[in-house]
Amino acid sequence: MSGSNVDETSEQTHGRETKPTAQGKGKKDKSHDALSNMEARLAKVELAMADTWEGIDLIEQARDQEIRQELSIYKTIVLAWVMATYETPRVKVPKPHTFSGKRDAKELDNFLWHMERYFEAIALMDEATKAQDCSKRKALNAMIEEKEKEGDAHMGSLQLLNALKPSWCLRRLKAKG
Repeated sequence: MSGSNVDETSEQTHGRETKPTAQGKGKKDKSHDALSNMEARLAKVELAMADTWEGIDLIEQARDQEIRQELSIYKTIVLAWVMATYETPRVKVPKPHTFSGKRDAKELDNFLWHMERYFEAIALMDEATKAQDCSKRKALNAMIEEKEKEGDAHMGSLQLLNALKPSWCLRRLKAKG
């Protein structure tokens, strides 16, 4: 009798899970199965949550990439619109000094210098043209200095003026304009 009384006390639940006893091996197996079943279900839920988070991350990345592409398109459109509507401010530029017709190297140099400043002021020259003109100017100055050293500055400037002719300015303006 007292053995059955011990069994009753060891199997009391008190509103909780049944505690296994040495004599109640059948109940231990059931609770162990229930616990392993719950652990398996929890693992499945955790895997499903991980898959869900990965899916959410992929969706967010795709959305971010789409937004970046749209933003770059909008930037391009706005930039094109701004560049199309932007006009460079026009400044009234005085006309350069006219060539007086004197066959003098200094007069020619001054005339070329004034023409270059005029073209720069009306923004006719770009960087490539400036680079080309710089080498041309150096060559012209070298020719003038060489002729002055020989004592034929007058003849050298005449040859240079005949080679240039005044129409070069008009051709350049028509080509750029």
